[in-house]
Amino acid sequence: MATIVLDGSVCLNREGACYKYYSALVPRIVGQGHNVVFTPGPPGVLDALRGPGVSVLERFTPKAPSWLPGGKLRRVLSKARLFVEKIAVGRGVRQNEARTGTTNDEVFFSFYYNLPPNPNTPTVIIVHDLIDEIFIEQFDSEQNRILRAKRLRAVENATQIICNSECTKRDFLKSYPQFADKTVSIYIGVDSDFYRQRIPEEQAKATLAKLGLNRPYILHVGGRVNHKNFELLANAYKQGNFGASHDLVCTGESFIESEKQFFKDLGIDKTVRHIRFPEEETLRVLYQHATVFAYPSKYEGFGIPPLEAMASGCPVIAARGGAVSEVSGGGSQLVSPDDPTEMIQALREVLDPKKAQALRERGKQHVEKFDWNTLAARIIDVFLKAAHSR
Repeated sequence: MATIVLDGSVCLNREGACYKYYSALVPRIVGQGHNVVFTPGPPGVLDALRGPGVSVLERFTPKAPSWLPGGKLRRVLSKARLFVEKIAVGRGVRQNEARTGTTNDEVFFSFYYNLPPNPNTPTVIIVHDLIDEIFIEQFDSEQNRILRAKRLRAVENATQIICNSECTKRDFLKSYPQFADKTVSIYIGVDSDFYRQRIPEEQAKATLAKLGLNRPYILHVGGRVNHKNFELLANAYKQGNFGASHDLVCTGESFIESEKQFFKDLGIDKTVRHIRFPEEETLRVLYQHATVFAYPSKYEGFGIPPLEAMASGCPVIAARGGAVSEVSGGGSQLVSPDDPTEMIQALREVLDPKKAQALRERGKQHVEKFDWNTLAARIIDVFLKAAHSR
C-alpha cells in the first residue's frame, strides 16, 4: 500500500488536461488499495475528486493581497509563503496517514515540474513535450528560460520520469541523455466511453443553437500560435472555398486582434466562429456533430484532441509531425504541415459520406489503443517503483 501525493497546485480548472489526467488516475489508484492526497490547489477545482481514500489538503497561508505592490517585498513574502506551505503540506500528509492508521510508502507526482513538499520524498514527473527547446527561437523569452531551468531541476530530482509518447521520449533524451535509465514512455488515455456516448439529438440541437451554429462546420480544438500552425487550416479553408457551405469553429483562447485582422484579410471573418473553452458536454456535442476535425499542428508532444474526436465518431485530418503521426496517424488522414493543397484535398474528400464513414471507422478502432485501464495500470506501476526505491 502506498500514498500517492498528487500536485494539486497545477490543476487550474476542470476543463484542462491535468484535471482529466487526475480524474482517470485517482479511482484506479484507490481501486488498487492505495491512498491519494492532493496538495492544495485552486479553490473548489479538486472537490469532485474527494472520496474514500482521497484527501484534498487545504491551503494554509493566504496569497499576498492584490493591493500589495510588486517588487522585492512581494517576492520575499511569496518565498516565505511557499516555505510555510511546504511544511504545512508535509504535516498534512503525515496527519492523513495517522487518521487512516497507516504508514505508507509515499511518492509525489507532479503534472508540471514541481518539487515535492518534502525533498526526501521519491518523485515522479511527466514530460509533455520539448516544444520550447525544439522551437527555441520562438520561445526565447525570460519566461521560457525559467521553464527550462525548472524542468532541469525537476528531472534531476525525479526518481522516475514519464514521457507521454515515444516522440517526446526521443526528444527528451536528446537534451537529457543522462536520465535514460529512469525514463519511460506511457501514453495519455482517452475516456472513450464518455465521448462515444451520443448526446440526445434534441439536446445537441439546442446546444448548437445556443452557440449560434446553424450550418455544418469544420472543427479545430486547441491553441493557434506558432507551431500550432493554424494558418495552414485558415488558408486551406479560404482557398478551398469551404466557407460557402461550412463554418470554421475554433475553441480555446479568444481571438487576438492580429487574428481578427488575418481573418478579415482572407475574407473569412464572417464564417470563422469562436467558442471559449467549452465545458465537456458542449465539447462532446461539437465533436459529434462536426463534419470533420482538423488538426494542423506542426509539433505536439502527444496531442489529445484528435483522439477525443475519433472517440466521438468524428473524421480527423491531422498534419504530419511530432507525436501526431505516432499517436493519431493510425486513425486519421495525415497531410503536409506546410502545403495547404493537401489539407484542401483531404477536406474535400471527407465531404464524401462514404470516405467520411471509412475515416470514422478507422478512428474508432485506433482510439481503443488508448484505454485508460491499461495505461493507468502502467502509470501506477511507475509510482510504486518510485515509492519503493528509497
